[in-house]
Parts: sequence; C-alpha cells; structure tokens
Amino acid sequence: PVQEIEPQDGESRNSQKWIIAAAAAIVLIGVWYFFTHRSKNHSDKATEIAIIDGSSKPTKAEETKTQPIVTDTISGTNVLFTMAQKHYGDQAFWVYIARENQAQYPDYRKINSGSVVVIPPAEKYGINSDSKQSIKTANAEAMKLYKEVKAAEKNTQLQDSTTVKPSSNNKTARNKSFKSAPKYHNKSSSHHKKHYRHRR
Repeated sequence: PVQEIEPQDGESRNSQKWIIAAAAAIVLIGVWYFFTHRSKNHSDKATEIAIIDGSSKPTKAEETKTQPIVTDTISGTNVLFTMAQKHYGDQAFWVYIARENQAQYPDYRKINSGSVVVIPPAEKYGINSDSKQSIKTANAEAMKLYKEVKAAEKNTQLQDSTTVKPSSNNKTARNKSFKSAPKYHNKSSSHHKKHYRHRR
C-alpha cells in the first residue's frame, strides 16, 4: 500500500496567510470602488439638480458679456441730461454717459445732433437714483470732467497761438525795414556828380 504524504504544518499556515491577504485585498478594492462610484453619482446628481433649479448663477463677468449694449441718439430735445433722467431716473448721472463715450467724444459739449452714444449699465458706475450719496458722487465727477475739458481746451488754444505760421504781413514788415534803411551815396550817384562839377 502507498502511504499518503500529509502536508507539513508550516506549509498549511503559509497558504492560509495568502488566502487571508487575497480576501482582504478584494474587500478593500470593493469598498474603494463603492465609495468612489457613490461620490461620483452624488456630484452628478447635484449638478443636474442645480441646472434644473437654475441655482447655478453666472458670474458678473458673464452677466456683463451677455447684457445687450444700450444706445441713444443725440437730438435737439434729447441730450445727456434727458438721457440720464430717462435711463437712470436722475439727470445728475449724465456724467457717466459722457465718461463712457469720452474716447469717441472728448468734449461732451460738442456732441453733434444725430450722434449715437452708449448708455452704460447702472451697475458699472454704481448708479442709484434713490441714494443721495450716489447723486453727490455723480456731481463731483461732473465737476472733475468739466475741469478736464476746460484744461484740454486751454492747452489747445495755447498750442495754436504759439505756432508760427508764414504770412504776407511778415514779408511786408521785412520790406519796410529794408526801405527804411539809410542810403549811402557813392560816386556814381547824381548828387556826387553835381558836387564834383561844382568844384571844377
């Protein structure tokens, strides 16, 4: 009869350790997969709910980009003051319309009839017709703009006055100076000829 060889105690213990380690690894992988998949589904559902409820609000930059550009046309009865009253509720805010269009119209006093100006949104300059402080700030800004325009106008006038332009008056004055110069007689003149004849 053939005797069966029984495994030794050390080999059985090693195999048991490998089985336990493999089972623990399987359990850990299962737990990691469960929580990862669950958190992903939770975030996806939260995003879907936010989109459906409209709770995902755009930023200020996105709101500024999506806002349509409002314009108005200058006329005899429609000037910056009346535009401010119409769009903002107070004439004091006309200065912000002038500021918004200053690149195209440096002097707000010389905007011709028929010109189209951009009406900025009230949020851009903190316009609030119900706030006395907002109106006070607008008046101070208007005074500042007035001084800037007057200073620019004065500089332009000074540059025009200091520019030397050639004219006929300068030429006339130069001719007069030559005419008024003293005349020096020479021997060929009639006066000298007469004087020599008399001496002879």
